[in-house]
Amino acid sequence: MIKISRIHKIGFVTTLAIALLIWGFHFLKGNNLFSPENYYVAVFERVDGLSESSPVVVNGYKIGQVKSITFLPSQGSIFVVEIGVKDDYQLPSPATAVLFSTDFMGTKAIKLLMGNSQNFHKTGDTIPAYFEPDMFAELKAEILPIKDSALAVISTADSLLLAINSVFSPETTENLRNAISSLNSTLQNVEQLTASLNSVIQKDDEKIQLMIENFANVSASLKNIADSLENANLTALVNNANNAVAQLEKTLRTINEGDGTVTMLLNDKKLYNNLDSTAYHLSKLLEDLKANPKRYVHFSLFGGKVEE
Repeated sequence: MIKISRIHKIGFVTTLAIALLIWGFHFLKGNNLFSPENYYVAVFERVDGLSESSPVVVNGYKIGQVKSITFLPSQGSIFVVEIGVKDDYQLPSPATAVLFSTDFMGTKAIKLLMGNSQNFHKTGDTIPAYFEPDMFAELKAEILPIKDSALAVISTADSLLLAINSVFSPETTENLRNAISSLNSTLQNVEQLTASLNSVIQKDDEKIQLMIENFANVSASLKNIADSLENANLTALVNNANNAVAQLEKTLRTINEGDGTVTMLLNDKKLYNNLDSTAYHLSKLLEDLKANPKRYVHFSLFGGKVEE
């Protein structure tokens, strides 16, 4: 029987303990040293809390984890993320890595969107990747403009209040108080006037009602007159008037252009002068007849001669 020394026993136990410690450390990190994995690379512009050992899922099922994150500021401040996927799963081309939030606390993970081709990515391939904003990031992006607008409104309101305070000096405040007092007195007077009008209206309600009825009757009469005028044969009246005017115009034209007596009376100046002279002498004769009737009338009851 082979005898194992105490030193060898201690060395074996120590080695086993160290191996178990290393395995436990990797196990706690999610690494299974006895399970082979395929490695892929995804490049992101931001990681927002993604860390090593963060899960890699497909349709919510974990098939791997993040192995390492490398920051490369010299290449445009990008992050190179190495993804470990169990050897049992192959990634159809073109697969896409999406950085997303798994909960409301902002815990990050990577989900893989599988392609539908018959070709598969090889270990070490760089697969397309992009960052998917979470709900809080979108909400923040929407609230930020509202916050800026609210701050601007608050600043404007503050400036307005300062301006109002500067305008409302003690003298202005007193004037405003007096104006309000005057307005109150005016309103009271209006209220008293309204009460007086109500009293007058109630007192003369019958007269007002009678006036309204009379007005209604007048309106009805005017309506009847309007209806009568509307129903009257106004066209015939207008035609008759037009005919009369035409006849009068024809008569006047005949008088002006004809050679009858009326035309001569109107157009012959000599005849007019003779008539005017005859009228003048006739007027004188009548005056003399009134003044000396015995000169023209010879009448005697006994047939004697009347002296001149």
